[in-house]
Amino acid sequence: MGNKMKWGKLKRFLVVITVIVTVLVLHTTAVNLYTKNMTFRQKLLKAFYPALMWMSKGKSNNEVLSNDHSKPAVPFYSLSTVLNNGD
Repeated sequence: MGNKMKWGKLKRFLVVITVIVTVLVLHTTAVNLYTKNMTFRQKLLKAFYPALMWMSKGKSNNEVLSNDHSKPAVPFYSLSTVLNNGD
């Protein structure tokens, strides 16, 4: 009885994985129906980028970094240079 249950669960798992892979392949094919000159990686990213962005919504890193306390050693406009002709 235990061996039969293991095979039943394994078959169910394989069917679910097969269905998921089939749906992903069909979705990628449908999204990229008229695209040419794209690599397989580009086609996958084109198909699943909206889902990736949706899943990461709300996790943005919009913090503005500033460094108001540090001052340059020498002010920029006080710098001088010598041209190629010696001036």
